[in-house]
Amino acid sequence: MSIRDKIRALRLYYKSVRAISQVLSPNWHILTFPFFGKGEFVSHSEGKVFSVPKKYWQMLPSAARMIEVGAYPYWKDDVLHVAFQGSEFTAPPMDKSLGGTLKEIFLDNVYKLDEMDLNGKVVLDVGAYVGDSAIAFAKQGAMVHAFEPLPILQTYLKENIRLNNLGNQIEIHPVGLSDKNEVITINATTCGFAGATVLDSTEKSAKGERVLQNLQLVNAVEYLHKSGIGKVYFLKLDCEGCEYALFQNVPFWEMIKPEIIMMEFHRGGAVLASKLEEWGYQVDPYEKGQVGYIYARFQHENSDS
Repeated sequence: MSIRDKIRALRLYYKSVRAISQVLSPNWHILTFPFFGKGEFVSHSEGKVFSVPKKYWQMLPSAARMIEVGAYPYWKDDVLHVAFQGSEFTAPPMDKSLGGTLKEIFLDNVYKLDEMDLNGKVVLDVGAYVGDSAIAFAKQGAMVHAFEPLPILQTYLKENIRLNNLGNQIEIHPVGLSDKNEVITINATTCGFAGATVLDSTEKSAKGERVLQNLQLVNAVEYLHKSGIGKVYFLKLDCEGCEYALFQNVPFWEMIKPEIIMMEFHRGGAVLASKLEEWGYQVDPYEKGQVGYIYARFQHENSDS
């Protein structure tokens, strides 16, 4: 880590000290942890001792947020483990995204899982990350096709499926869905994989804690056909911008015909919502910012819903 990056990391850490101290103690351990100390803390809620390896001091704010919502993070063999609501998840050791996604899925109910019956239904999880959402769907009885093109995440996705004994319900597809077959380079941050971006071929290197990844993209219609995937009940889309390309691929939508769609948009949702309504979906009200979620349900003729 460069001096500039270290200073930036320290600034972010100390901005979080007050929030950390509301969850963990003692305060002097929190204040000095980036420079020295064993990284042992006590949670206010349960009085449990919690440890962060010294080399992962930047993860303390994220760890505190996880503990606050009832998750228990720990590190083993340079892997982040998180125990939460009877499930176990693994992720890269500096991944700050997992706590937030677990909260969204299991506590905030962003996918509205309590409003649908997924038992025996087919779910397409596009942008499966480390399997947090796929595992949530499978635990509701769904058969899940999990698409995750980032090689650095595929190992954790596979391990999390194994840890939760869901190998018979979740099938991994190590590709990204697109309108054509190609390999692209992704500039993925090792501190939160929600921030992956496509690199221009002239860019010399990634800045900060990032790693270059080669992703295999496939023609969605051709790939689904070869894989025997047709109509699905639930489509989850969180693929950092690929949703816009997929919305131009009408044959893709005609093939899967999802009853329910839950998607995250990254460049505004108006165009996507308008297209869904044109195709016969009822779109729930959504935030009109650049980033947000759209939830839509297909309206059948003579439907009372």
